[in-house]
Amino acid sequence: MKQIKLNTKRWLFSVFMIGSFLPGFTGEIDYHYVDSVTYHHYVNQNWDSLIIIGKKAIEHNIDYYYLRMRMGVAYNAKEKYASSAKCFNKALEFNQFDSYANSNLYYSYLNMGKNSRAYRLSKNFSENLKQSMGIKPKPLELVDLFGGYTFSNNADKNGNIKLFDAKSDMGQQIIIGDQKYLHAGLMFNIIPSFSLYAGSSFIDIAKRTRFEFAGQGHENGHEKSFDSYIKQYEFYLNGKIQLDKGWALNLFANLLYISTPIIEYQERNFKFIEKDSSFVNWVAGINLQKDFDFITINAFGTISKLSKANQGQLGLSCFYYPLGSTKLYGQTEFIGFFESGGLYDNDQRLLFHQMIGLKLFNKTWLEAEYLSGNLNNVNIKQALVVYNLPEKINFIAGLNLHIFATKNLEISLIYNYSDKNGFYKSKNITNGEIKDYTFNYQTQSIIGGIKWTF
Repeated sequence: MKQIKLNTKRWLFSVFMIGSFLPGFTGEIDYHYVDSVTYHHYVNQNWDSLIIIGKKAIEHNIDYYYLRMRMGVAYNAKEKYASSAKCFNKALEFNQFDSYANSNLYYSYLNMGKNSRAYRLSKNFSENLKQSMGIKPKPLELVDLFGGYTFSNNADKNGNIKLFDAKSDMGQQIIIGDQKYLHAGLMFNIIPSFSLYAGSSFIDIAKRTRFEFAGQGHENGHEKSFDSYIKQYEFYLNGKIQLDKGWALNLFANLLYISTPIIEYQERNFKFIEKDSSFVNWVAGINLQKDFDFITINAFGTISKLSKANQGQLGLSCFYYPLGSTKLYGQTEFIGFFESGGLYDNDQRLLFHQMIGLKLFNKTWLEAEYLSGNLNNVNIKQALVVYNLPEKINFIAGLNLHIFATKNLEISLIYNYSDKNGFYKSKNITNGEIKDYTFNYQTQSIIGGIKWTF
């Protein structure tokens, strides 16, 4: 009975205090009143009430260290880590060297996955504070491993296309088939403000080269096909320099070694010659980032040499927490693409990328992604992913499931659906006239991965 009475008194007190700030209340809002009310809610862990009153106080230009600290703790309890980080940052403006504010801000960054900002912040912590928080140098930050398979309906859907007509003598088609994918990477903390990610990928891509030609009295023509593989090895580096006040700079590069046989048809003697072919593609770029806690802005640019053509990209992306918590987040990105040479020659495109993430269950998040705008020879995710196959990708839609199984282990399951166009050409041997054609197909990718954070 006593407990019921106590809870009733607390509830009535909270209603009274909150009501004091509602429209129509004519009472005076001053420092002493705000401090008393917020302290009461802080002690009794009435987080919602504390946040409401704290916001009203700030609107009335009442702002001080303890108010921001109480609000930061309340937001942390509500898992609104972007909001808590903003409050703790504001508290540090009142008391720059306060260990309690610094430690709370450190954990807010970690809870948002902003490890580099947390490590940069800890650079100025005292040794006693580092020991009490269990902060130790971690030369190796994480290890990740991903692998998967891409299923294509290209061969079934387009493997019997007639490659020439009455005005041509022959046709040639390349069919890109199923793909196998494997990636492994390591991230190193060189110093608290500089980290380096190094990764390597291998992609094994099925390829069929078809020839169809007329001759020797056969109206329907002859067909000859050759099955082979495109083998692509990628070596990736990304160095991140974390600066003060949320600024960061990334320098990254991806070196791609491609090996695949090329089939040539000699028209004079009707012979096919298979030649080994290998070449190197590369991408290099820079990314400038500014983190405002709720919103992170990235401006980036890349240059590349892919498929014997030169490319450039300029882009702007915005990552945001609309509710101030990791329960809902999103990213919107626009990329301007420029190319000289290649399939489209002197091409300019505008690409769009949208991602939305949602917390499904405890330690489980689901992301939905959509990317469109002809991705041929485009790179994304700071050049970690490069689309350099001889095909047009109209759009990619996907789902990413992330499960944080333990404090250290993250399990990911990624599904992508792509709509693509391939190419074939017909030729009139007599006058040398060549015509280009396209065909449509789809692929579905399933990729699984694990990430271990030390």
